[in-house]
Amino acid sequence: EELLKILSPLEPHKRHRDIKCKRVSNTGDWILDTEQFKTWKQGINVESQVLSFLGMPGAGKTVLTSLVIDHLLGHTAKQPAAGVAYLYCDYRDQHVMDTVNVIGSLIKQLV
Repeated sequence: EELLKILSPLEPHKRHRDIKCKRVSNTGDWILDTEQFKTWKQGINVESQVLSFLGMPGAGKTVLTSLVIDHLLGHTAKQPAAGVAYLYCDYRDQHVMDTVNVIGSLIKQLV
C-alpha cells in the first residue's frame, strides 16, 4: 500500500467517483451503442485504438468518459487478464500532471 502511494499522488478513482455521483441515470447511454465505440472496444481496427470525445467545455465529455469507464470496469471484472486504467486531465491539476505521476498512476491501477 505504501509503495503504491509513492508511485503517484494522483487519485483518479476519487475523481471518477465524484463525477459518477453527478451523472444522471441513463445520461450518455447512447454512446455505448455507437459503431465507433463498439469497434474501439473490440480492438479490431488498428486505426481505432484511441477513443476521444471532442467538444466545448461543459459539453459532457467528462460525463461520457465516466460512463465508458464504468462500462469497461464492469466488462473486465470477470476477465482476470484484462485491466482498465484511466486518468482525468484537468487544467487545475497541471502542477501534478507530469509524466512520472501520470505513468505511476496508470501502473498503480493495474497492479
